[in-house]
Amino acid sequence: MQDFNYLSSNDLEVTLEIGCNKYPPATALYQEWLDNKDAMMEYMWQSHLGVKGVVRDSLTGQGVPNAVIHAKNVTRVNDTHVRDDHINHDVTSVHEGDYWRLLTPGTYELTAEAEGYLPLTHTVTVTNPRHSEAVRRDFDLTPIPEALVPQAQDVYEDYPMPQEELPLEEEILGRLRSFNRLRY
Repeated sequence: MQDFNYLSSNDLEVTLEIGCNKYPPATALYQEWLDNKDAMMEYMWQSHLGVKGVVRDSLTGQGVPNAVIHAKNVTRVNDTHVRDDHINHDVTSVHEGDYWRLLTPGTYELTAEAEGYLPLTHTVTVTNPRHSEAVRRDFDLTPIPEALVPQAQDVYEDYPMPQEELPLEEEILGRLRSFNRLRY
C-alpha cells in the first residue's frame, strides 16, 4: 500500500524493521527505543524537506481543497544554463488548503491550479537546513469571474445542428454490433 498511497494521495508511509525478532519481549522494547531513538528522530526531520503552505481563495481567505501543485526544477546549473525539469508527481491540497512537497535543494517554480480559479506560479528556493521547517510558500488564488466561464449550453447555441443530421441511436448500436466485440 505504501507506493500506492504516495502516488494516489500524497500519503507517505514507511515501515521500519529494526531487528530480526518480529515480536521481541516487552522487557526488550525500552532498549530497542534507546538504540534507535536518535536515528528515528533524524528520520522524522526529513519530513521537513522541501516546501509547504496553504492554498487560499484571495477574496475570502478560505483554504482551497483539491488544488493541484506542480513543481518545475529551474535550478541554475552554471552561468549560462538553467534546468527546465517538470517533476512528474503533482501534489494536491487537503480540505483546509494546506499542502506539502518534498524537494531537494534547488530553485523551483511551483504552480497552483484549482477549478474555478486562475492558476498562480511562484518561484521558491529550497535550501533544507538541518533541523528546520520546510520553506513556506502560500498561494492566494483569484476566482475566475462567472461571466468568463463558458457554460455548456452557450457553446451549443453557436452551433445549431438540425435533429435529422444526428445519427440515430439504433444506427450507432447497429454499427457497434457489427464489430462482434460488444456483448449486451
